[in-house]
Amino acid sequence: MNKAQEDTNFSYHKRKGIAAEKREARAEKEEADKFQNLTKDLNDTRLEFQLFKLFHTDRKINGLKDELASINKQLLTENRKKDKVESQLKNKKSEIAKIQREQQVLEKNVKTKEVELNLKRPKYIKTKEKVAHLQKKVDNSKKQITKAEMAHENHQIVVADLEKELSEVQSMIEAYEEDNQESQEIELEDTQMQEYNTLKESASQQTTSLRQTLTKIKRQQQSDEEALDQTKQKRTDLESRQVQLNEQKGQLEERISKLEQYINQNSQTVNKLKTDKDKLAAEIRIANTRHSEIQSSLEGVQAELRDAKVDKHESARNQRKAETLESMKRLFPGVHGRLIDLCEPVHRRYQIAITKVLGKNMDAIVVDSEQCGRDCIQYMKEQRSEPSTFIPLDTIQVKPTNEKLRNLGGSAKLVIDVIRYDPPQIKKALQYACGNSLVCDTMEEARKLCFSGTERHKAVALDGTLFSKSGIISGGASDIKRKAKRWDEKAVDGSRDPETDILRN
Repeated sequence: MNKAQEDTNFSYHKRKGIAAEKREARAEKEEADKFQNLTKDLNDTRLEFQLFKLFHTDRKINGLKDELASINKQLLTENRKKDKVESQLKNKKSEIAKIQREQQVLEKNVKTKEVELNLKRPKYIKTKEKVAHLQKKVDNSKKQITKAEMAHENHQIVVADLEKELSEVQSMIEAYEEDNQESQEIELEDTQMQEYNTLKESASQQTTSLRQTLTKIKRQQQSDEEALDQTKQKRTDLESRQVQLNEQKGQLEERISKLEQYINQNSQTVNKLKTDKDKLAAEIRIANTRHSEIQSSLEGVQAELRDAKVDKHESARNQRKAETLESMKRLFPGVHGRLIDLCEPVHRRYQIAITKVLGKNMDAIVVDSEQCGRDCIQYMKEQRSEPSTFIPLDTIQVKPTNEKLRNLGGSAKLVIDVIRYDPPQIKKALQYACGNSLVCDTMEEARKLCFSGTERHKAVALDGTLFSKSGIISGGASDIKRKAKRWDEKAVDGSRDPETDILRN
């Protein structure tokens, strides 16, 4: 009976244990289902987040493409305007060159005419003096003519008196001869004949003298008349010459005035063309500046577009890596995660320097043991994932931190001292990645720490310039800055995904 009671108790306890195991199995199943649901929700949330990022990245790329097309269109318009302005400037330059050539020809002609005018000016002055002299001579001749006319009139009066006297003498002679003919028969005495002959001789002499004087006066009058005619003719010629020279002088002065007016007009045209040239040059400078600005904007947009494409590719790549890492964390308890996810700079200004020192170890996966790392590598091979670097905490060789380097002074600090990390056991991995590297504010200070002292130290400046103990210097911040942005992206992702921490807890 005791045996039956024991069997009964055994069966009861066995059923009770089975029921408890069923309850426990049911609870475990519910917990597993809950975990799977949460994992599924997490994966869905991550997928939705990545799709959200891809959607906005695509939209940003499309926006950048539209902006690029707009800038290209604007650039094409500016290039057309630039070509048009350059063509106008070229035409204006051709017109200016043509006008300058014409101006040079005109200036040459003006100079030639000025030379001719200067050559003719002495002749003009000489002719003017000659005209004045001739005018003076004409005036003198006029005075002489007036005097000659007055003398002629006087001579005419004298001649008339002499002719009158001569006619009276002739009439007296005729009367006397008539008396003589009437009294031929009268005989004169000797004394009377002698007186008669004397009177006759005296009358003959007086008549001869008067005739000679008259002849002389007539010849003088004829000579004066001929001289007067010559003087009048010469005066007429000189007056004609003076009129001709005055006409030539007027023509030359009018021509000079026209040339000066044409030169002034051409000078105004040249000044206007120079102003247009300066204006076009200013427009070209503005167009070139605008072109440079648009080109810079275009290059910036293209760089953003390239970065967006790279980010899109990197985002998909990082998503695959993150999924693989999460799977390894579930399957292998010793996996802590990537080094970049387990630490961060104490200040943003150290991001580039820490990125430079960590290098490829930023994406290294920290594991507890070498065996865990081997298992993870085998799993990644089976999943055909991209290869990764593993840092096993149990086998890596780490040099102890040199405490003296913390007291160097200046801005020098150990790189490991400017990094926050969690959990604490990954400090060994950071010591392996950073060593005794120093970070300094300036490149000059880093160079002195590396090369100037008796002992060389690996040092990096805030701008990413790294000085190695071997003497190698590496720098160039373009790629390092892009990698350093991952610290900010990590902080943003951490603030955007609080559910992940809740699910992990």
